[in-house]
Order: sequence, then C-alpha cells, then structure tokens
Amino acid sequence: MKSVILIAIVATISAYDLSKKVKFADCDHEKDIEQGPFAPAQFLNITWNDTIFYGWIPAGKKGQEFPLLTFMHGSTGQWEMYSDNLELYASHGAVVIFPHIKSPEKDKHPLTTNTNGEFLLKSVDFAKAANVDPESPLFGVVDLENVVYAGHSMGATCSIMASARSLPNTAKLTITQHPGICGPFGPPPSPDTWMPHDLSAVSIDHPVLFTTATNDGAFWPAPLTAKHELGCFKDSMIDGSVAAFA
Repeated sequence: MKSVILIAIVATISAYDLSKKVKFADCDHEKDIEQGPFAPAQFLNITWNDTIFYGWIPAGKKGQEFPLLTFMHGSTGQWEMYSDNLELYASHGAVVIFPHIKSPEKDKHPLTTNTNGEFLLKSVDFAKAANVDPESPLFGVVDLENVVYAGHSMGATCSIMASARSLPNTAKLTITQHPGICGPFGPPPSPDTWMPHDLSAVSIDHPVLFTTATNDGAFWPAPLTAKHELGCFKDSMIDGSVAAFA
C-alpha cells in the first residue's frame, strides 16, 4: 500500500505566460499547523557511512510506504530551525531525511558548506539501504519511486544540483527555497554554485517549486539582488517550459 503526498503549490506549468500573476489565498495559521493523519511522527537519528542523518518517519500501517523528502539546511542552519515544519510534512505522509555535512554542531560554522548536492544524493542512498535492512526503522517504509529533493538557501542550491546530477527522472519534485545566486561565481560558497542550464534541465524533467526574492540584500546590495536572483530564474526558463510567476 502506497501513500501519495500532494504539494498543492504552483510548480512547473508548461507554456505559462510569465506576464500573468498568480493569486494565492490567505493562509490559515490554525489549519496550517494541524498535524496530519500520520502523526505522531517518529524522530530519526542515525549515522550511516560517516554522515549523521536526522529526520521524521510517519506513523503508518505495517507495510505502508511513503514518499521520500530529502531536505538540506542553509549555511549555519540548524535542525531546530526546520524540525517543526519537517515533522508536519511527515505527519501528512512523507519520510523526511535531513543530512548533516559534518555534525549538528559543526554545521553551524560558516565555513562548513556544501553546494553540489552530494548529501541529498547520499540521503537517497541511505534510504535505499535502510529500506531493505530489517533492523532499520525505515525498513519497508520508503517509496523510492517518489523522491523529492528540497532545501533552503545553501541547501536550495544543493536541491537544484542533486536533481541535475541525478537526471533523468530520479526525482518527482524539486523544492528550492531562496537558493544562492547562479554562477559561474556566487555564494554560498564561491565558485560552487548552480547555473541556469542546471535549473532549466531539472524543470524540463519534472516539476520545480522555486522561491526567490525580487529585492533584498541577501547576496547583493539592493537593488542589485532583483537583477541577479530573479534574473537567474528567468534565465533558466528560456525554453518555454516555464512555471508560474508570482
């Protein structure tokens, strides 16, 4: 028995007119924080091949499989910054795996970085191994036909690159939340970053949820951020496969 996770947010919509604006309904905070039908999720803390993985496992029936959501943190990001949201995702039916580069403490250091997606790819390898290990809490739980690469900031760059490196058709969805600006040079850290052709290739292969800023000072002094951050997205959508633009 397999569960399907539906992320009801605008993703890639073929031949969408970029001049159109997408209107989103106001959020209902009380409903948004309600745990889903697979609560309480079980906390995961396992070291595998020298990498520490945290995560959440939905409370399902025996033999029930769930999609895999791999999530990479931002530079200096901590598990505690993301845990509540990730637990909520798990309660709605997704196995969540959150890799650390060095350790929960060492990843807080600004020089502990990764932008090539290797730890998200390693998360999938870990899930594959755990899924067939009778001693693992993930035994028989992961639907490896439904994989999502996701991340924030530095981790968002990782989600693009993990998807690009695993093409074609490994992921069913890529979620990239405010990635670093595109290259060939850009944070975090230079010179390892994503290129417009990476995002373009990923968006052609499967849906992408990409969020970015139109004018902030995260990477470039305002108002240059709009040109670079939003420009990277627009440069990636040169083939007409473009998503909605809000």
